[in-house]
Amino acid sequence: MKKVNILLLVIFSLVPTWSYAQSYPVDKITEKAYFRCAACHTIEEGGRHKVGPNLFGIIGKEAGTVEGYTRYSKELKESGIIWTEETIDMYIENSEKFIPGNKMASGRIKDKKTRDAIIRYIKSFQ
Repeated sequence: MKKVNILLLVIFSLVPTWSYAQSYPVDKITEKAYFRCAACHTIEEGGRHKVGPNLFGIIGKEAGTVEGYTRYSKELKESGIIWTEETIDMYIENSEKFIPGNKMASGRIKDKKTRDAIIRYIKSFQ
């Protein structure tokens, strides 16, 4: 029963992000890559927070400072990291290694091309 609920949550959380993302000039590879993030993060301006914070305009911000999001780990808030293409890349490659003790559950994307596509997508919402 629990697996069914999680699957439904993931499916329904992707629907609004997918339809909104269609209006932006990014290629299908970037859209598909971002789906790994869309279950937990919205990215459109003014989008709601999910399990993770909304990622609109995240590049250039200090980690743990998105307004209205309150579930950051102490480790992330105290990291002093500024989100750049490079720091996002390191974080989504292995979030636990980059910031030990953070709460991001799926921060292990080993494929560099996939990470680059996700970062291109995030940059399209700046």
